[in-house]
Amino acid sequence: MTQLIGTQSSMIKSAPALSSRMLGAKVIIATRLIGNSSSPTLRSVAVSATASPQPPTSFVFNPAGYVKYAAAIPSQVTFMTVALWGLQQLNEAVIMGGSIPLPAGLPPQDACKGIVILFFLVVSIKSRIFSPLDASRPNVKGEKEAISQRKRPSWMPPPLTFPLVWTTIGLLRATSSVMVWEACGRDLLSLPLITMMLHLAIGDAWNHCNNVEQNLGMAVPGVVLGCLGSGIFVTASYFMVDKTAGMVLSPMCLWLTIASALVYSIWCINPREDGQKQPLFPVREANSLL
Repeated sequence: MTQLIGTQSSMIKSAPALSSRMLGAKVIIATRLIGNSSSPTLRSVAVSATASPQPPTSFVFNPAGYVKYAAAIPSQVTFMTVALWGLQQLNEAVIMGGSIPLPAGLPPQDACKGIVILFFLVVSIKSRIFSPLDASRPNVKGEKEAISQRKRPSWMPPPLTFPLVWTTIGLLRATSSVMVWEACGRDLLSLPLITMMLHLAIGDAWNHCNNVEQNLGMAVPGVVLGCLGSGIFVTASYFMVDKTAGMVLSPMCLWLTIASALVYSIWCINPREDGQKQPLFPVREANSLL
């Protein structure tokens, strides 16, 4: 009786080992059969079954990722400042009279103001024409397609809202800039107007990061520190020169605050394939030389 119990106990203990050997034998036989097969599909199955799992890719901070933006933003500010300088020279030529013919009865001062209004309208809505980067904004159709690829929070406004809001903000930027221009003695190279050019250049760099490169991580500090931060700064600069101009521009800060919350929410609900959130700074693979 004792021998029978011992035999059964030995059989129970050896069962997992026997099962493991049998399973291993089956895998070896199946692998050999698939390996001898001429089917590419079966061969790929065999390779994937025998391959060892790859370790997750690790990333490290890559400061070179900032170089492009560090070069693009000052370049764009320079281009727009040169345009302001050229416009200043044009206005002086118009005011002096004789250099540029004007329609009969049109005062030179009004002609200059019309030119300045047109310039600020263009630069406030289409500042990306001065950007060395692709600063394209998604249209309504593109935004609808992006929604299917990138999750959005439930409270996000409908796609049609964005072009309407940005056009309105462009009008507020142009209007307040003309007011500051007049408050500064019609000097197009005054510091508050240069800060507006900087704000627009930062916004275009952010559009490239978020909309073109689809870098959700870097877009978060970019919109908070860059777009919103520079927006508050330029609004304060306008307010110190002309309180009314600062108040006209202030709704821009409110919208940029909403936009910052939206960008942050999108970053939170759209992790990488490994489940981790995208880094807030430029990275490269740890084994990469560049």
